[in-house]
Order: sequence, then C-alpha cells, then structure tokens
Amino acid sequence: MKKTTKVLLALLPLLFGCVALHTHADEVKTRTLSFRSVSSSVPDGYYKVGNTMIYAGIKYHQFFSDYSSYAIDLYGQFGDQYLGSTYNDYGYKAAFQVDGYDAVALNCNSGTESHGVVATASYMPYGEFVRICYSLTNGNDVPVTVSVGAYADVMIGDVDRAPIEKRLDHAGDVYGLTMKRSTTVGDAAFGVIFGANLIGVTKADDYWFGYYRQNYSYSEMVGNYTAGSNWMEENGSYDSGMGWCWKNREIQPGETMEFAYLIGVGDLNFSYAEFEVVPTNLEVWNELDEVHNFNVNGVYVSPLGHSGVMYYQVDDSDEWVEINGTVLSGSNFSLPISVLFHEGVATHELRFRIIDEVGNETYLGSVSWTDVASHPVSGAFEPRVYNGQEQTYSDLTYEMDDSHWVTYYRDNIYPGTGYFVTEGLYPYSIGRVDYPFTIDKAACVYEVILPDAQITYDAQGHGATVIVPEGSGEVTVTYVNISTGATTTTAPVQPGLYEVYVEIGEGEYYYGIDRTLAGEFEIVNDPTAVEEITIVNNDDAVIYNMQGARVKTLQQGLYIINGKKVLVK
Repeated sequence: MKKTTKVLLALLPLLFGCVALHTHADEVKTRTLSFRSVSSSVPDGYYKVGNTMIYAGIKYHQFFSDYSSYAIDLYGQFGDQYLGSTYNDYGYKAAFQVDGYDAVALNCNSGTESHGVVATASYMPYGEFVRICYSLTNGNDVPVTVSVGAYADVMIGDVDRAPIEKRLDHAGDVYGLTMKRSTTVGDAAFGVIFGANLIGVTKADDYWFGYYRQNYSYSEMVGNYTAGSNWMEENGSYDSGMGWCWKNREIQPGETMEFAYLIGVGDLNFSYAEFEVVPTNLEVWNELDEVHNFNVNGVYVSPLGHSGVMYYQVDDSDEWVEINGTVLSGSNFSLPISVLFHEGVATHELRFRIIDEVGNETYLGSVSWTDVASHPVSGAFEPRVYNGQEQTYSDLTYEMDDSHWVTYYRDNIYPGTGYFVTEGLYPYSIGRVDYPFTIDKAACVYEVILPDAQITYDAQGHGATVIVPEGSGEVTVTYVNISTGATTTTAPVQPGLYEVYVEIGEGEYYYGIDRTLAGEFEIVNDPTAVEEITIVNNDDAVIYNMQGARVKTLQQGLYIINGKKVLVK
C-alpha cells in the first residue's frame, strides 16, 4: 500500500497514543474514496480555461506523509469524457528555495513568503495550452538567488502507470514531455512544454521522469535530482512521475521574475492559421490533366511565437510538399502553389500543415472539391438519327445538385459522336466527364423532277432535276438512249427515248443512294419534219421501232429506217 496507507497511519496516534510509526510500503497505490480520474461531466471545482479543452482547479492535498500544499490540477476533455492528469488530483505541485535556506512549498492558492521573497502561482489560456506561471518577487534590499521546481505524480484517467516520452525538436533537444494514457496512437495524452525558444515559456534547467516516488521532496523538486528506478525510461509500464526546475536565478531587489511552462491536451497544436485557397487559373479548373495554380492566403499565429514552414499534400498522396517562404507568427501570408490533381479520386483535397522552427508539427486543415466522376449520370444513351435538330435525352438522372455542377450537351446536332457533359463548378466540384452517344446519318430523301414525257426536238438539252437536302453527297444523273444504248450524264438534245437513272453519294449528314431508275422521257422530231412514205418490206432495210428494237414488219407509226425517222401510215 502507498498513499492511502499514509492517510490511515496518520489516524493511529489518535487511537493508540503518540506512537511514531514509519513505513516503506510504497510500491502499490490504492484509490481513496475521493479518487476521481474519469468523469462524464466536469468535476466540481474545475473550470474551463479559455477556449482550451482543459479544466483547472486549485486542490489541497496531503502530499505523502510529510508534505501538504495547494497545487494547480488539470483535467482534459477527450470526447465526452474528462480525464485527470495527476494521481488523486494531487496536481502540479511547486516548491522554491531562496539562497541557501530550506526549500518550501509554493501555495498555489494564496502564495508563499520565504526569506523576503513572495511567490505566487497563476494559470491562464495560451492558445490551445494552459500557461502555468510561478512569479517570485524579491522584497529584500539585496539580490537573492532562487531555484523553483514543479512535480507531478502522473496518472492519465484511470491509468496510474501512464507512459511518458520526451518531446524532441529538430536538433534532438528535449523541449517537453508527453504523458499518455497508453502507447496506442490517438489515445488521451497531455503534453508539458518547458523547452527553449518558446515564447511564453521559461526554459527549464533540468527535468526528470521515472518512478513517481523519486524527487518529490521540496529540496529535490528545486533541482537536486537523483536517479532511481525506471529513470528516464520512455513508454514504460511503471507508476510514473516527473518534474522540471529552474535553478540559481538571481533576482534583483524589487524585481519580479516569472517561471512558466505550458500544458496542453491531445494533438497539441502549436500553431494555427486562418487561410483560403484561391485558384489563379480558373480557366483550366475542370482539366484534371492541367496544373492548377493557387494562392494560399491567410494569417498564421503561433501561441509559442514561432515562425514556420508550410507544407501541402494532394489527394491520396503521402508526400508533403514544402511551400517556399517562411511564415511568421502573427503575420499575413500569401503563398503560391502549383498542383496536379490525381485521376480517379472521388474527392480532391489539399491538406496543409506547418512545422515550426523547433519542429512542432501542426495540421492546419484542408480544402476539398468533389470530382464529378464520382457522381455518374444514369440513363441509356441510345443512338439517335440525324434530323437537323438538337438531340437530347429526357430520362437521364444525376446525383449532384444543379447548383454544384454544370451539365450540357456538346456536338449533339450533326452525325457522328455527341456528348452529354458534366463539369465541376468552383468552389464545389471539379473535373469533367463526357458521356458519348451516336448520331447516325439519315437516309437521303430526295425528289426527281423529270422533263415532260414527250418533248418536241428543239435543239436544247432536256434533263432531270434532283433536289436533295444539304449534307447529301454528290448527285449523278445518267441518261440511257433506249434505241442506241448510249449513256450520258449530260442532258440529252437529240431525239430518242431516254431512261433517267439517279445516283447519290454518301454525304456528311445522309447516306447515299445506289443507281436507281427514276423514269423516262422522249424527245421527238417535229411531225412536219417527218418524212411520210409508204414502204414495202425490204430485207435490206435496217428498221427500229421507237423503243429501240429492230423489227421486220412495219405497221402504222414512227420508225427509224436506215437512220431516218419515218412515219408509216
């Protein structure tokens, strides 16, 4: 038994007389009835510190058998639970020493005076941290040398064997400690910051962590550390404690000196930025194969006063890309970046972080845009036939709101491939998807105007007229003289009976027509110019009827006899 044991032993003299009792049974701690470490509501006497996730209270406790004091204690909020950070809410105890006199406890409630030096404690919000400050004022007429130290018996929530690890900057120097509920990533954790180059922090001269029973006396707390079991063992499984101190600081008469450190919970954001990401080449917004240029504009604030370097990540990449230019705390910034988004990503995202000058990494947030390809259009894009009008579909459905993307048709009139297009609409969505459909050529509908069925020879050409729609192919009209078999594509002039054939080539909008008989017409001589004869059958005569067939027997009518048109009566 440990601390509870000491409380019970303190009652024994009242029961059995003044008997001096001592014990060294300190290996195991048991909970007291007042023990609180995990709560679903804010514990009594604790109040939220600013906008942090930390609740603070001033707590009085018997500090082992020989020590008692008022200390600042902290609870952290993790989701819907409130977890304590010290055993039995003992808090972060403080002690100080003036010159060579004995070290004394610093009463964090009302202050403490020792040999002309008045010490007080306070806490305040500091960004996402709580800043705990010990102020010492020299009321003497001469300078004094002081040492100050803090101690905590660590317990995170219900875990008294809370693992502890060092916080290292880029140079490998320790600037604080993290005390965790477990070694599981993302589990509840508190961080104590007492390192160098931190605005609002007084760099500690020394620190320790290990078995809780080490360096807890006032004289040890102010810097007279001795190593013990589990000394500086990171992430071990032992009953843990820790401390840090400022040693041998000279304070002039009337002067006040502050000794401060920070405590935070969770991921411990050491900085934050309010920023917007503005595209500078919006004309290529939906071209995912093009480089997208942005300006990252905003203001950066570090609670610790650090400058930093900003980085960004694109989509599903694990690579952090450095943005050129140092970002100063408290200043506005405008940083250009060039980004090539990845194909096949449902949501395109830019994530930002800052690594400050001592190596603290802070995730600043992200901006994202939905890829329109992740919201496909549903419906059948059946082939259409050219009709000179815009081709559209009435049965298409799509998931996104019309105010968050753009839809339209492209190339949807003429034969070939038409498209229904979805495009991103900044600042909601990005990308482009073409949904192709076919527009077939139409069958050519044409009209043939033939000459009169019988035309009196007039020495003029007489041909057919073919009317076709725009976008048809080349029209070829062929005339065949039935009598002679002669063909021509020129309108006939000479008398004869002609068949008219029409052929239409495939055009831009219409399919072609193979050679097709469209009709016939006849050009005849003026009857007054026809020689009227009576002829007997003559085996030597070459006779054709007007249909071009050779005949032997003559009847009334027109014939071609030896190349001359003859009217037989």
